[in-house]
Amino acid sequence: MAGAPRVQRLRAAAEDLTWTVADVGHRAVTAAGAAAHVDAVRAVRPSNRRRTERARAAADEILAANAEALGGAPWAAGRLIPTDGDVAVLEAGPVGGGSQALIKVAATGAAGVGMAAQQRVLDALHADNRLGEMRRLVPGVLAGGSYRGLTYLIEARLPGERLDAVLPDQATRTCALQSALDALSALHAGTSIDGIADATVRAGLVGEPIAVLAGAVGPLPALDRVALRLTTAFDDVDVALGRTHGDYWHGNILCTPGGHVTGIVDWEYSRADDVTALDVMNFLVTLRMRERREEYGTVVVNMLTDESWSDGEEELLERSAGPRVDREVGVANVALATWLRHVTDMLERRPDFGTHRLWMRRNVHAVLGTVG
Repeated sequence: MAGAPRVQRLRAAAEDLTWTVADVGHRAVTAAGAAAHVDAVRAVRPSNRRRTERARAAADEILAANAEALGGAPWAAGRLIPTDGDVAVLEAGPVGGGSQALIKVAATGAAGVGMAAQQRVLDALHADNRLGEMRRLVPGVLAGGSYRGLTYLIEARLPGERLDAVLPDQATRTCALQSALDALSALHAGTSIDGIADATVRAGLVGEPIAVLAGAVGPLPALDRVALRLTTAFDDVDVALGRTHGDYWHGNILCTPGGHVTGIVDWEYSRADDVTALDVMNFLVTLRMRERREEYGTVVVNMLTDESWSDGEEELLERSAGPRVDREVGVANVALATWLRHVTDMLERRPDFGTHRLWMRRNVHAVLGTVG
C-alpha cells in the first residue's frame, strides 16, 4: 500500500506527458488540415484508451440487440474512429454491406449524459418542420439507449469529409467557409425569434456558467469581474434567440471535396432559445485557432485587446442570421461570453479537463487574468 501514492503520481505524470505531447502535436498539425491525426494522438492517452476498450467490446452486442430497429439483417461494428473524448465511435453496417451508420458508446457517465442530450436534440431537429431541407444535414437516430450500463447512440452516417480537410486548398476555402455559415444561418433563421437579453437570458449566458466555472477554479475575484462585465454589456440588448449547435467548428462540419456542406454532427451542446451569436463567434474563434496554431483561450485573449475583424471574417459575419450583436456590445464581450460557454461546457462534459494544468492555464486562467 505504501507504493500506491507513488503509482498514482506516476500515472498522473504519464497523463500530463501524453496531454502535453498531444497539445504540441495539435498546434503543429492543425494548420496543415490534419486535425484527425490530433484526435488519433489524444485517443491513445491512457485514460481514453482504457475507457474506450470496454465500450468497443460492447458495440457488436449492442448492434445485435437492436437488430429489429436496424432492419433485421445482422450488423457488425467496423473501424474505430479516433476521438479525443470519452466516447468510442465506430463505423457500423450490415455484414458485408459497408458502413451505413456510426455507433457511439459512452465510456463515462458524463459522456452518457451528453449522448442522451444529443439524441433528444436530433429527434427534436428532425421533428421541427420549420427547418425544412436543412434537416438533411442532421444525422438521423436509428437507435439509442442503455446496454449493460453503457449509454449508446446509433446514427445514420452522413456523406462528406471534415471541413478542415478542404480548407488548405485556397480554391475551395472561400466556398467551404461560406457554405458553413449559410448552413448555420439556416438553422438560426428557421428557429429564432427577435428577443432581448433579459434576466432569464443573462442567467443562461452568464450566471449559470459562472457558477460552473467557480466550481472548477474556486471563488476568484476575476469571475466576479467577468460576470459584472457581461451582465452589464448584454443588459436588455436585442438578440436573436433560437436553436444553437453549441460546438460549431470545422471539425463538426462535413462537406464535399468542393466545399459544399453535407452534414453537421455532434449536437450534444445544442440549446433551444439560445443566443445564436455564440455559434457564429465560436466558428470564427476556432477558425483563428486553426490558422494561428493557438489555443482557444489564447485567441480570446487577443480578441479582448484587438476587436478588429479581417475582411474575410467580416464577409462571413454578414452571412449570419440575426442582428450583429458584436456591433452592439463589442467583439470582446461576445468573444468573452462564447469563451465562458465553451469552457464550462467542456468542464461539465469532460471533468478530466479540470485536472490538466496545461489546458486550464491556457484556456481558463489566461483569459481570467486578462479580464482581471
